[in-house]
Amino acid sequence: MFRLANNMCPGKWVHIKVIKMKKLFLNLEVSDGYPPVSMESIWAEVTEEGYLKVNNIPFYSKEISLGDIVSVIQTEENYLLYDKTIIHSKNSTLRIVFFNENQKFKDKILTKLLGLGCESEAFNANFHAINIPIQVDIEEIYNFLDEFVETDDLDYDTGYLAQ
Repeated sequence: MFRLANNMCPGKWVHIKVIKMKKLFLNLEVSDGYPPVSMESIWAEVTEEGYLKVNNIPFYSKEISLGDIVSVIQTEENYLLYDKTIIHSKNSTLRIVFFNENQKFKDKILTKLLGLGCESEAFNANFHAINIPIQVDIEEIYNFLDEFVETDDLDYDTGYLAQ
């Protein structure tokens, strides 16, 4: 915990919790050229117990989701390599690839997902990772997205599914 002077209210102090972040690396199984990389790196928070808590939505991994607590193996090159999941967060992950280049269309899809309680991270303008908390009905998400798969506006793939 750090104390910083508060410039907005002179004489007052602000307490800031410092979160120690590490890069977590995951080996990926490539099949027919997908995913396009053999390793993914994501940010993770070091827990009091010495594990890592996944702090961003994986784009390619099918083993973990946002919020999972994982153990790692430190490699000779000092990489922290995923070992196993200690506690699943009960979040699920989807990946969406947009074929429709219209930004308003993409915004409409992402806004709907956010409105249903999901979170999104963009890899680029056309590729997004979606976190689906356990309380969100994943079948509703599938039904919503399937409408646009049928019109070739997008496609999606599942990552780790808790539901």
